[in-house]
Order: sequence, then structure tokens, then C-alpha cells
Amino acid sequence: MLNYESIKCPRCQSSQYLKNGKVNDKQRYRCKDCGRQFFAFSADQPAPILGTSALLLDAENIKLNQKIENFLSRLSSHPLEVKIAFANWRITSLTRRDLELHERGYQLIHVPEGKDSADGKMISVGASIFLQYPQIKTVFICSSDWIFTHLCTDLQNRGLTVYWVRRENELLFIENRQTGIVNNYAIDLDTEIPSFAGFIDKFQEIIEAEHESINERLERLEKVANLFQFRRHLDGENYENNHQLKETEKATLIRPNPPNIENQNLDSFRLNPINSQEELETKITDILLNFKTRFPDQKITLSQLSIELKQICGETLNQLVTRLKIASNGSKFLASNPKFQLKQNGITYDVLLAEEDLPEISEITSANSLEQVLIKILKELMKTTQQKKIPLETLGMEFHKIYQESIATITKKLNSGKNLKCFIEGCTEIKLEKINKKYRVSLR
Repeated sequence: MLNYESIKCPRCQSSQYLKNGKVNDKQRYRCKDCGRQFFAFSADQPAPILGTSALLLDAENIKLNQKIENFLSRLSSHPLEVKIAFANWRITSLTRRDLELHERGYQLIHVPEGKDSADGKMISVGASIFLQYPQIKTVFICSSDWIFTHLCTDLQNRGLTVYWVRRENELLFIENRQTGIVNNYAIDLDTEIPSFAGFIDKFQEIIEAEHESINERLERLEKVANLFQFRRHLDGENYENNHQLKETEKATLIRPNPPNIENQNLDSFRLNPINSQEELETKITDILLNFKTRFPDQKITLSQLSIELKQICGETLNQLVTRLKIASNGSKFLASNPKFQLKQNGITYDVLLAEEDLPEISEITSANSLEQVLIKILKELMKTTQQKKIPLETLGMEFHKIYQESIATITKKLNSGKNLKCFIEGCTEIKLEKINKKYRVSLR
């Protein structure tokens, strides 16, 4: 017989635990202190075979902070002890992340510059990881690249439990390849998105928290309501119709309207399809203006914008730009579109309308006004390419693309230099450098 008083966490020996579902009709527990998942065995049962988990990270593709890593580790009944990250660590955007990952216990594997270099090395190491670490029972494959499908299948065939971790905007999709179960993690909310059935318990638990202050309860209600919106749009189903709540349950279910989700009556919900880039730009502009009017002190995030579009036309931003064939994903569309701005805010991105439009060419009447125009164009190029130094000829071509006239023509009219290079050399806010026999410009 199982003595529940003797149940202890195998990692930290704590006796504080919660029931955490069943696997093959065996009760699983989760330690309250360290988060380890484990099974309890009676005295006449043998102890389980010990094992570990491994995490393979495509660091050029996905960024995992400590909270996400902790969430992943709780999905496995084996401790996460082997962590390997793959990337070309000379990439500017990764220069600080390698130190962070090293301090968190990752092995860092460097690959040379080249398309899919990190993917190839990660597949090579992953395919034989069970030989180097025979105690591994669970593997997390962390990359959104579909090239890892075969690696997942190969490790499954060798008896390992495989989780495939993919990212889309501010959501992580964690798929158990054996069961097909997908857990969802909202990055900007730093928490798991529960199932619909779990929301009833969460709302009820919050409502019954008599000893908490009203402000704390409202904050928790708002957070759960945000998660509820994510889940509703992930599954694309009507929550009330599918679950047929009892009248008593409906009476206790409080559905607050968080400030970042527009109030809508689900029963009267109608879809308005978008069929062109112009319609999409107009609709996004309407959403941003409406949001700014209602909440002037807040900014709408990329994931929230995608949810609003889903409510209006039945498709997320990624689905729209892919169907319309105007970009590979929503974030690239917004970053390259001069009508909008995409600004990083921690681990999330805020979406804003672009700053004031560039002046007409007839309004460029001085060297200073031309410099300010070039600064705006340079900022957009830096945002789009994610580079701090832009080739001089790229700046010139972008100017010509916008105004249908070369900069040399303008500088000649202004008597401000013979060409773009000469003009830039005289600018106070733009810096000109010669790198590998090519000129590049940046902001001082």
C-alpha cells in the first residue's frame, strides 16, 4: 500500500507536493518547492529507472529565458541536466546571450557563418546524443525550423520522449511528439495558457480567494482573462458552445474585459475578410487608432494586434501576410512597412503608427532638411535590416526609391556637395566609415 505521508520529492526530499495528472493510470506529482515531477511507489514496488532530460537550442532561431526553461523542465518527469546551444556566436545580436547561456549551464557549440549551419550541427549532435548521454530519456528540440522533423522522428524511434518547441510571435508551442498534446506558453505573460477546462477552476479559485485584496484579485483576473483570449483564438472555437456550461457555473464565471482586448459580443461575431495589402494596412491603422483613443497611455503588442485581426477577419497577422504573399511573417511585414513601427519592449514587441511622413521633395530646401530626411530613411533601414551600419549605396537607392530623384541632384541644387559621400561627410548626425573598401553610414 502507498503511504501518502512518506511521499517525498526525489530531488529535494520535500514532502510538499501537488497531484499533477496521471500517466498510464499512475498518479504523477509535482514538488511545490523545486517543481520536479515524479511518481510515488509503494514499498513493494521497485524504484523507477533514473534518467535525465536534454535540451537542444537553436539559439539563432529561439530565445529561451530562465522562466521558459523552468516551464519546459516541469513537462518532463526527468530533471533537465543536459543543455546545448548552437549558433554562430560572432553574430552581433548573440554576443551577450552566449555569456547568459553559459552562466545558466549550457554547452555552447560554435558554427561558422552560413545558411543552416547551426541547424546541421544541431541535427548531427542530436542524432547521436543518446550515445554520449545514455541516461537521457527526454529531449527538447527548440527551433521553429521544420528541418528538425526527421530528428524528432528518429529520436522517438529510439524510445526517447521528444518535445518540439516552436515559436510564433509571442507564443511558444510545445508539442509532445508521442502523444500529440500541445502545451502553449504566452511569452509576454510569462505563463502557460491552460486548457478551457482549466479556466473554470482558475476563475473559481480567484473568486473564492476571500483573504486577498481586491486589487490583487483584479490583477490576477485580468491575467487569466488575457490567457483565456489566447486560448479562444488558438483553438478557433466558441468556448460556451463547446463546453455547455451549467447555469450555476455560468453564474460564477466572471469574464472581465482586459484593457488590451476590445469588447465584443461573441454571439454577434461576424468575419470581414481582408483581400489585399491596402485593406490590411487600413485595418491595422484603424485598430491602432482605436486602441490609442481608448487607452492613450498604453501600447498594443504584436500578439494583441494579431488577436484583434483574428476577431475581425478570422485570420492572424501571420496567416494574412502569408495568404496575401506580402511577407514571410507578420513581424517582417510591419518592420518593413513605412506606415508602421515595431519597437521591442523587453521580450515583446509594441506596434505603433509610423512617425510623421517624410516631407515632399519640394520641401527639402536646405542641407539641414536633407540631413533630417536621410536620418529618417537611415533609421527605417536600420530597423528593417537590424543592422547598425548601412551601405552608403543602399541609403542612396532608398532615397531614389522614395523621391524618384537622386541625392546628387538635390545636393547640386543646394550647393551642398558633389555627391552623397561628400554630403554625408559634412553631416553632423550621420557618420561615414570605410569598411572593407566599402562605405557605410550610421547614426552618431
